[in-house]
Amino acid sequence: MPTSPESLVSFVPTNELETALVEFRALTLPLNRFLPILLAAQIQLPSKSAVTSWEAFEPLLFPRGDMLMAACFSSPERAENYRGHFSHMIQVRMLDFLIAMRAHAGVVLNPGQEKMGYELFPDGIAEIVKHAK
Repeated sequence: MPTSPESLVSFVPTNELETALVEFRALTLPLNRFLPILLAAQIQLPSKSAVTSWEAFEPLLFPRGDMLMAACFSSPERAENYRGHFSHMIQVRMLDFLIAMRAHAGVVLNPGQEKMGYELFPDGIAEIVKHAK
């Protein structure tokens, strides 16, 4: 469901991704312009252990129905409420994260932040990755 422009007033974007997310949620930025910004964005990934490779990555996971959603954040500040649940944070391009996660879980950007959250489910991730290569 779209977010009304009035409800976005309390959210102050801190980077290009967040600005695009505000515009997308307010229906002023179409999906075909939002997705390239999302995929190119540098996102913050919390991990329960040091990340030396994708195999060592232990994402912060949330249940969503019968699947798991891996958390990522649009800025380090957006992860503050979850600091007790992870010990490390890395920064990567969203598309690289989706390529790594495509078969394992969905992805939730800014979990718990209803106004500025965004979810990608495994089927959608697979389509994005297929078309992005």
